[in-house]
Amino acid sequence: MKARLRKVVIAWLPYLVMMGAYGAWRFVIMPAMSGEDRNTPKLLSGLITSPLATIVQLAQFAMQDIINGLFGSWYKTIQPDQFVLAPISGLITVGLIVISFIFMLFGLPRVLKDAIITESATEFPWYRSAIPLGFIAMVLGFAPGWVIGRQYSDASGMFNDRFGLAAMVGAALVVTAIVDWIIQNKKHQLVIYSLLIALAVGNQFRTETNYRWSWEQQTRFAWELNWRAPQLKAPTAVIAESTLFKYMGGFPNKAYINQIYAFNQNSQSTPFWYFDMYKTDTTPFVTGKIPIAESRGTMSFSGGQADNLVVQYTSDQNQCLWVVNSDDHENPYLTQQLKYVLPLSNLDKIKEGIQSIPTSLFGPEPAPFWCYYYEKGALAAQFKQWDETVRLWKEAQQKGFKPGVGTEYVPFIQASVQTGDWQMAEDLSKKADYPVTQMNDYLCGVWQKILQETPSSGQRDSALKFVQGQFICDPGVK
Repeated sequence: MKARLRKVVIAWLPYLVMMGAYGAWRFVIMPAMSGEDRNTPKLLSGLITSPLATIVQLAQFAMQDIINGLFGSWYKTIQPDQFVLAPISGLITVGLIVISFIFMLFGLPRVLKDAIITESATEFPWYRSAIPLGFIAMVLGFAPGWVIGRQYSDASGMFNDRFGLAAMVGAALVVTAIVDWIIQNKKHQLVIYSLLIALAVGNQFRTETNYRWSWEQQTRFAWELNWRAPQLKAPTAVIAESTLFKYMGGFPNKAYINQIYAFNQNSQSTPFWYFDMYKTDTTPFVTGKIPIAESRGTMSFSGGQADNLVVQYTSDQNQCLWVVNSDDHENPYLTQQLKYVLPLSNLDKIKEGIQSIPTSLFGPEPAPFWCYYYEKGALAAQFKQWDETVRLWKEAQQKGFKPGVGTEYVPFIQASVQTGDWQMAEDLSKKADYPVTQMNDYLCGVWQKILQETPSSGQRDSALKFVQGQFICDPGVK
């Protein structure tokens, strides 16, 4: 026994050394993030300061995580809304589940040489030891999260399921053992195991597809932003609602923006930043009471009221990336929260020039689609390159591209007027206002500005009549 124990210790020693080295790095050497360390062992200190409350909390964590780990996680594989035939990835998922089930049902016995359906009746049932061993493995797997006051079952955090990774082996062992215990017929067990494996395959493919879609959104955002703003004057903070992409957070977006515009930046004072309005109190920024500054970890940013761009990105609603400012206050597709910070958006932070986006990270420039022409057209309109804006519109039309929402007609309406094609401006305005009339106030404001900036002429007078007839504008248009 002593000899065997000695061999176990010797075999485990390298892993102990690695774990000790990691512990020294994590808790002693590595610089802590600004603010509270999220990995502080709260539970251990709680056992000393308030043992009863801590024990109750630990028992609740254990009960919730073990139940969720054994059964709740499987519910995700059979949710009805997961079984769809469109888009194509949904059809592929269903196909993978069916194929996996058939393969496991008929192929597994052959691979294992029928071992799965043959077992001596006198053999000691393996589930008697597998179930307690699996529970122990689950508890040890969940324990690191519990120690810092986090748990696998907490739905308030997007990434809390990572606290269940180490417990997966134990959960798989318990589930398998329970099936072996309850269902004695080995052929019936084979059906259950095949079904569980098939559902797991389908769920894995769904998860991978969701992450792929997130990455595609990230690359699309990067290219659309770079088409609209090839370069930015430092310092500049990008302000938007939410984290923009699934499985991302505000902090990764800060690095993300810098990767687009300052790929080779090594200074701790970063030239570009990202503010998530849901996690940032923007009131002091808007009122000018404090400078727009923030620090996170080893990164820091400092800017003023004029050092910002406000953007909206909702590609799932058939919209392009929008760089907005105070002129967009009547845009019906902007939320009140986003409209509140529009005064902070300064389009002068955008510079013309060669695109700086690193293709090594975001891949090659995608083939032109509608948003390419919209972003390029909006950029040209900003710098009053009206002929170029009209050229982009005509090229988009020749290739069969058109806006998904009415607001994306605006730069081309403005360019049509500035190049003397008032009829085209009226036609585009009608398209922008159809079939929903919620664009009325926004388009009315666009035309008010156009008419105020253009000299009197017969075409202008005709356009005034068009505006007064097409939209319900106030008497400010004269």
